[in-house]
Amino acid sequence: MHRPLLSRASVLALSLALVLPLAACDRSGSGTASNDGIPSPVAPPPGGDLASVAAPPAAALPPVAPARIARAANPADSYAPMEWAYYMSEAEDGPPDYAFDYDGVRPWVWQAQDRSFLFAEPVAGGYRDYYYRPGSAYPYLVRDPNYAYGYQDGRLIAVYDRQGRQLAYDQMAQRAEEAGRYLARAQALYRASRSADRRQTVAPSAWSSRQAQLNTQRLAWAAQQSRQPDWRAYHDAHQAEQEDHWREETARRQVLAQQTQQRQVAAQAQQADERVNDANQRAQADQARRQAEAARGAQAEQARQQAETRRLTDQAKAQVEQAQRQATAVQADQAQRQAEAARSALVEQARQQAQTRRLEEQARKAQADQARGQAEAAQRAQADQARQQTQAAERAAAETRRQTSEAQAQAAHAQAQAARQQAEAARAQADASRQAARAQADRKRQQAEASTAAPAGPDRRQAQKGPPEQAHGAKKASDDQKAADQKKKDQPKP
Repeated sequence: MHRPLLSRASVLALSLALVLPLAACDRSGSGTASNDGIPSPVAPPPGGDLASVAAPPAAALPPVAPARIARAANPADSYAPMEWAYYMSEAEDGPPDYAFDYDGVRPWVWQAQDRSFLFAEPVAGGYRDYYYRPGSAYPYLVRDPNYAYGYQDGRLIAVYDRQGRQLAYDQMAQRAEEAGRYLARAQALYRASRSADRRQTVAPSAWSSRQAQLNTQRLAWAAQQSRQPDWRAYHDAHQAEQEDHWREETARRQVLAQQTQQRQVAAQAQQADERVNDANQRAQADQARRQAEAARGAQAEQARQQAETRRLTDQAKAQVEQAQRQATAVQADQAQRQAEAARSALVEQARQQAQTRRLEEQARKAQADQARGQAEAAQRAQADQARQQTQAAERAAAETRRQTSEAQAQAAHAQAQAARQQAEAARAQADASRQAARAQADRKRQQAEASTAAPAGPDRRQAQKGPPEQAHGAKKASDDQKAADQKKKDQPKP
């Protein structure tokens, strides 16, 4: 059977009745006043929230003697430490009453109205909680993310695993060394918490940022209770007693939580307003600075114009005074008119000069624009001309290559034709040489025959000259050879 929740109206009414007198005495918003006469907590030192510094694990704690193991006085009360601690853990619904420094770690402290205590220090994986009965420096339960250790009068009477199961008596010896180290640290923490110099306030934002983790740890604890029949049985048997004992404390903590949240909301709203005010002030200061700069610029321009006006006026006055000194009354009147005309002329001249400067500036700007346009046009024209020249050069090179190729082809063809003609001439010369050789052989033969058979006198001389056909053939072969040589000389070289 689960314990019923009080209605919100009942809790709020009871809480207000309990807490408002305390709130009237303590306006600091840092927690409740101490019930043991120790001075109120002081503000934490600068440098951040030390609660985020993890405490040493059990293996890193100073070695001590293992915890003495004993059986509970009443075996039916084996879950009493877990049940009492479960109800006390509801104090975490509200902010801690204070914190204290211990070797660089900053445990949080919740102190109930019955002077029982809950210490919570951060460790890897969650928090390590120490629960003390009223007026006792020994804890009745130490709980880390893995195990819980129940004590009675400084002796270990129970060990619970992560599921809330109680270990058998013969298995407790395996956890006795760790239980002894936790017991020694719990006593050291209790002594340190009694020192007024060590006490510090806990920032509401620090508690709010870790409230979800604390609630998750408590929900897991409630799930363990629902799964263990022995614990459920003890809870059902003592539920009324526990609720009567913790009702006022639970209501008080809920009201404190509401007040802390309200203060946080108010602080956040105030911070937002301050940020808005700061932004408005910066905007106003910036606007005032710009206006002041504009006013200074206008004043400087006005002063310059006034100085120029005074200079022109003084110049005109000097001219008038000089005219007055040099002329009669009529001349003085004329000089005054001249001075006024001169002053008007000077003003007009100044105006024309200003206009001339403005026109010159416009002309310089127009010339710069024109020069820039001409430069860009010239660059484009140069680029186009360079591109056209490159293309023309490429076309000329291609044409040159083509003409060279054609000339080479023609030269090769002419060489081939010359070679053929030389071959034909050589053959013709060879034929002529053969014919001349045959003719000479025939001539010699005929001469030999004539010298032996022919009569002396004119007939013999005619026989020695030989037939006219043979002389003609020799002459033709010689002419052909000369023509071939001349043609070879006239052939163009490759």
